[in-house]
Amino acid sequence: MIDARYFSPATAPQGFEPELRLFPGEPAPAYPPVVIHHKFIVIDAEGANPVVYSGSANMSRNSEQYNDENLLEIRDARVAATYLAEFLRLYEHYRARALAIDAKTRGASPHPRLALAPDASWAKKYFVAGSPEEKARVALAAPAPKG
Repeated sequence: MIDARYFSPATAPQGFEPELRLFPGEPAPAYPPVVIHHKFIVIDAEGANPVVYSGSANMSRNSEQYNDENLLEIRDARVAATYLAEFLRLYEHYRARALAIDAKTRGASPHPRLALAPDASWAKKYFVAGSPEEKARVALAAPAPKG
């Protein structure tokens, strides 16, 4: 195991790129941050034949031909639903952070989509039959498929 302090711009081994920022728009931290490093592909997560590819592989030529990496192919509806939920969680988390950083950079208040209305008006679009929001609400609230 290598101490994380070794991975600074001056001391990173050749071929490694140090994590200089926690998130684009934020200043470089004094100590390397904990960085999410998920690598997965989800295909047809809510369909009849979902497939998940997950592992240490970087989905690159170097990863496939020269590094000792792995990539699992998982054909399971429940696993695919779990990975889809994780993707959506990460996407929304980093999207909200990006909007907040952008607003701060511009000297503006946070984007209005980051706060709920004081009444139930914000939820109406999630109950419009056939809308993308309604489909997402139903899919995310349903039990995971058995597989």
